[in-house]
Amino acid sequence: MFPEAIFDATLDLLSDEIRGQEIPSPAPLNTDSWLARSVLQKALRRGMTDLALSAAAQLHLLDRRTLWRRLIVTALEDLGPQEFGTIAAVVCAARNSGWRTRSGGDWPIIAALIRRACAGTRSQVANDLWNIALHDPALSDAKADICELSPDAVRELSMQASDLGVRASAALVAIGQAEWCDSGSYDYRAFFEVYAARAPVETAVLSEAFRITRVPLAGLLLILGHETAQPVARINDDVAPVAWNGPIPTFAMDQYTRSGKTVIRQFVQQSAIWNRFCKHWHIQKPNHIAAAAELLFRIDGAAVTSRALSRQSADLRNRSEILGCFMPVGAVHDAASVIRLQLPLIDKMRSSFKLT
Repeated sequence: MFPEAIFDATLDLLSDEIRGQEIPSPAPLNTDSWLARSVLQKALRRGMTDLALSAAAQLHLLDRRTLWRRLIVTALEDLGPQEFGTIAAVVCAARNSGWRTRSGGDWPIIAALIRRACAGTRSQVANDLWNIALHDPALSDAKADICELSPDAVRELSMQASDLGVRASAALVAIGQAEWCDSGSYDYRAFFEVYAARAPVETAVLSEAFRITRVPLAGLLLILGHETAQPVARINDDVAPVAWNGPIPTFAMDQYTRSGKTVIRQFVQQSAIWNRFCKHWHIQKPNHIAAAAELLFRIDGAAVTSRALSRQSADLRNRSEILGCFMPVGAVHDAASVIRLQLPLIDKMRSSFKLT
């Protein structure tokens, strides 16, 4: 679909970078594949290079295909438009096993990419835009209208709509990733092709990222591409001191791991404060666990250092943070305060959980 020369140019630059680095010896983290994946992504979010390398070394032993996919997913979710060069390097290396073999094998490349990602900035602006497209009630009518459009008109809307939420909704339909209408017949390649003339390198890389992972953020990053030209500031999210369960940071024990799910369930059963809060806001019983898990993830697991903020990404973050939390939007900020208050208890439970 795209000339190989686009990908080769990125690999040539990465080859030069690898030749100039000392390769660290792998020091695998003693854990299962699920926790290793979680530790890798959370460590990259916080710029914890040694921990990220250790988790990657474990995945390198257990399942290299999973490792490469996780690196792409993490790049899409957590690096953002300002670090497109690193996203491109991850995708180009992941898709070309022959080049990796000729360059000395996977580990030197993985180590170089992790070091670069940890040293750079982070941005979850594509995640925020995805959350808005899925959960913002103000988009309900627009999303219904999009489902009635022709495929060409949907793709055009993804490029031209004035509201980024509408553009994102159209993009998700165009790549077959919209939960609210039948978009399964859409060919994602046609969506990326309409962007190729405007941004050929970005389109080629993000199309490959989507082909490999089917993560919709690849399409959303493409419509956010213009943000790379905007000035940014760096901030660190407000995070608690790291607690540990042996070699595992407890922030990796989130709702996407078996241990994290178990601890959250136990917390909800035991926390009178949380249950009083849920009762006050009339949160349905089945959502008590889901709401606590989502907020804990946002406060702890999804926290980043060196967050790159532009005016646009800050606006999207503010718009997104109250959406998709399994509760009325008016309750979200108070609920987050409750979870922050309860974090020492949660960390105590996670630290004492028996990992196998």
